[in-house]
Amino acid sequence: MFKFLFVLTFFVGTIQNSFANDSSFDWVKINPSEKFEDFDWSVLPKGITKEMVLSVVSSPYVSGKDPITFLPIADKIYALLPCRFEVLVWRGEEWENLYKGYTAGFNCQAFFFVRNDVLYSYGKYGFWRAHSELVYFDFQSGYWENVKAKNTPIDYAGVLPFLIENKLVTIMGQYINQSAGIDDVEKNGFYFDFETGEWIPLKVKIPNQPDFSMWMNPTFDLRDFGFHSYKYQAEVGLVALNKKNLTLSFRKFDYTPVRDHTFSYSKGNKAWFFDKSSNLIYFDFENDLKTSFVPLGNIELLKEWPLAESSTGLDWKSWLIGFLVITLGFLNFNRLKSKKNVIIENEPINQLEEQQLDTEEIEQEVSLLIRLLSDQVNKSFEVEAFDHLLGIHTLDNLDYRRVKRNRLIKAVNESYIETFGKVLIERTRSGSDKRIIYYRIIG
Repeated sequence: MFKFLFVLTFFVGTIQNSFANDSSFDWVKINPSEKFEDFDWSVLPKGITKEMVLSVVSSPYVSGKDPITFLPIADKIYALLPCRFEVLVWRGEEWENLYKGYTAGFNCQAFFFVRNDVLYSYGKYGFWRAHSELVYFDFQSGYWENVKAKNTPIDYAGVLPFLIENKLVTIMGQYINQSAGIDDVEKNGFYFDFETGEWIPLKVKIPNQPDFSMWMNPTFDLRDFGFHSYKYQAEVGLVALNKKNLTLSFRKFDYTPVRDHTFSYSKGNKAWFFDKSSNLIYFDFENDLKTSFVPLGNIELLKEWPLAESSTGLDWKSWLIGFLVITLGFLNFNRLKSKKNVIIENEPINQLEEQQLDTEEIEQEVSLLIRLLSDQVNKSFEVEAFDHLLGIHTLDNLDYRRVKRNRLIKAVNESYIETFGKVLIERTRSGSDKRIIYYRIIG
């Protein structure tokens, strides 16, 4: 399939010439789930070795399935891992970790990039919510530091982040806060201006733009272009951003081989994607955008915040509704606090309370929970810690919390059984005290 697609659509010259003439790279992406048993190591760009790849995928810092990123800074090569803050530098025979802290889990699916020889990490998901936190690594202290920013979007992360000169542009994002039950698509987006230190909205102008995002799929940022998997009018393909004129183009294309690639790298406006047998898909966007993509729309970078909007992108009506909801919630909270809650695990509640559970919300959380819990395999949690993991610890009605916990477990296990033929979460009781329940992630 790889060879067919390559020969049909992306062949420019010979395969050998397409990458042999490049002596360096802008970034490298590595699939940490691959074993590289049949990989042809001769396709590696200059500066990357077999030892570098095999040692990083077997390192104890690998905690997810998202690609590992290699970035060159000055004369050194660094490795960055999703959901981790470790900064690994290659010392000739092994990787050395420069990060002196212990934080992890906040920057899952992060976008790592270099600007003016400074290493940055943007977003994207952590601790049950999306976010647009921008941090940079201080090589002197060995810690990540926050970039001071005004009007940072709340619970938002851009699905397509691209670096355009002095701006970090994030488009077609999503608002996610599992504790608050938020899971909404953002058709437009925001950009961060490094000169002013401010987040400002932008507009995505695509006719009949679909109302969904491909949150889990990776984005690839090149010098003058960026691209991402996309579905437009029932056709799957790639959407490409031309950074020079902010136009968007679309190409019908089976993006699965790109999404699931084993090894990839870029140089300038070219990108190479290899599968586990080293079959190649090659992009040269200077030519491909003219020959195989069709115009789709464009984006507009606003100069300032519209008067009717705030950093969450909500107008005054939404704020008013939110204020009323919070007020009613506060009154209801005081009423509930006056009652004594007695918790008995698995005790049934009445039908009216169960109908109040938001089934749609639970379904939306399942895919994110499976991804989160898959990083906790072979770990066991008591009920309070497990509720924190699920993001339901803020629910004050303990009966409601218990029922939602049980329904989340059921939904996650049913989905996991359907995909992998087994449950993900196992409920057991303590051998010394049968009243204590443990939740074990068995994977």
